Amino acid sequence: MKYNSLLIILLFLFSFSVYSQENNERPKTNLELINSILQKNFEDCIEYINILGSNKKYLIKKENQSEVNEYIIKLFKRTYVNYKFFSDEKKAESDYVINFKNVKIETLYNFENNNLIFDKYIQRQIFCGFTFSISDNDSILYNYDFTNRIKDTINYIYIDYIESDNYQFTKGIMPKEGFWDKYLIPGSAILVSAIAIILFFTIRSK
Repeated sequence: MKYNSLLIILLFLFSFSVYSQENNERPKTNLELINSILQKNFEDCIEYINILGSNKKYLIKKENQSEVNEYIIKLFKRTYVNYKFFSDEKKAESDYVINFKNVKIETLYNFENNNLIFDKYIQRQIFCGFTFSISDNDSILYNYDFTNRIKDTINYIYIDYIESDNYQFTKGIMPKEGFWDKYLIPGSAILVSAIAIILFFTIRSK
């Protein structure tokens, strides 16, 4: 009877862990979260552009050739394809000039302290920031600093999936694991599984 009770407990822990992993919803990728932040900020940018005139010509100047700066400009133009946005100064005479400056996108991870026997969780932080300005020949007409951060907690098993895009800014550095996270928890999982299997076949043989 004592062995039966122990077996039931171990099998419950094992099945609960497997069930939780199988039914854990797949999180959004880092790039999906980044796009959602940027596009929300773009809505505020486009409101002012509409005030100046959606039919006007806007030259988008690049602060630098960094991957982040290039991506934001590309996403902005792709989001509003019906506007007259240009990136080449020789392409057309513009009515206004748009600048994206101080662009920063950062992905950070931290281990959470809510580990179960078989699961490991990390806190994900996505930061996006940039300065958006519009100017004419005489002065700056609009200038605003956008900064937003998203935090959530995800299962560690999805780390490769959420970083599956090829952009470097979608990838973060994993913090070093402590002894408990790196050795004791995986070891406990293996031990519980082994004991459950041994007890199962021992009781069946009797």
